[in-house]
Amino acid sequence: MPRSARTRTRYLAAAAFACLMTVAACTTYRPVQLAWEDQNPNKTVYRIERREGPTGSYRLIATLPPGSTAFTDAEAKAGAQYYYRVQAVTPDGKVLFSNEIAAKPTAP
Repeated sequence: MPRSARTRTRYLAAAAFACLMTVAACTTYRPVQLAWEDQNPNKTVYRIERREGPTGSYRLIATLPPGSTAFTDAEAKAGAQYYYRVQAVTPDGKVLFSNEIAAKPTAP
């Protein structure tokens, strides 16, 4: 892969957790794109949470319907360090968390 493509695109892999979701972030300049593959798709809603910096608090930034496998954070600012996690809610109300994934969008 040419150096310019490596500089513009960084894939951050993540490990699966109890909800059997694998979450990854792709930063190509701006915005941050999250994608996941859920090994157990019996969910009623997905909630995307983001925090800025390593010590910030998570806040809800999106709620997605069942069957969703991606989210684009168009509000992410270039140069800021963000951490994301996905909550998957089961039909019985159990909340399952993905792992945390970091992304730092870059300016074009």
